[in-house]
Amino acid sequence: MKFRWVAGLLALTACRPGAPQPLALAADVALKAPSNVVYDAALATFTEMSLALKSNDPDHGVLESDYFDAMQVRPEARDFPAAERFMRIRVLVGPDTTRGQGTRLGVQAIYSPFGDPNAGATSRRSERAFPS
Repeated sequence: MKFRWVAGLLALTACRPGAPQPLALAADVALKAPSNVVYDAALATFTEMSLALKSNDPDHGVLESDYFDAMQVRPEARDFPAAERFMRIRVLVGPDTTRGQGTRLGVQAIYSPFGDPNAGATSRRSERAFPS
C-alpha cells in the first residue's frame, strides 16, 4: 500500500498549472482501510519523500506539506517556469460516508503563481490547484 502512496504523490508533481482553478481535489479515492491507517501511511510517505510538514492534524484528517521545489522529487520540473515549481501537497482523510464504511482519501496539489511562497509572497487566497 505504501508504494501506491509514493507513486500517487509523485505523479501529482508531474502536473503543470494552467488557468487558475479553485482548490479541487487532484485525487479522490475510496479505500477499505480504516482512516487512521490511511492517515499514518500518508504521513509515512511525506517523511519518506523528505517533505517538511506545514500541518499535521490527525483529529481532522488533514496533512499538509510546506512548499517545496518540485525538482526535489521530479528532476524534469527544471523545465517549469520558476513560479510554478514551488508547490505543496494537502491530503484529506475521513470516513467514506457514501459507502458507509472505509475511508475517503483526497489529495490536492497546490502552487502559488505569484512567486516564491517560502519568501512570504503568498497567502492561501492566492493558491491554485494543479489541473488534474
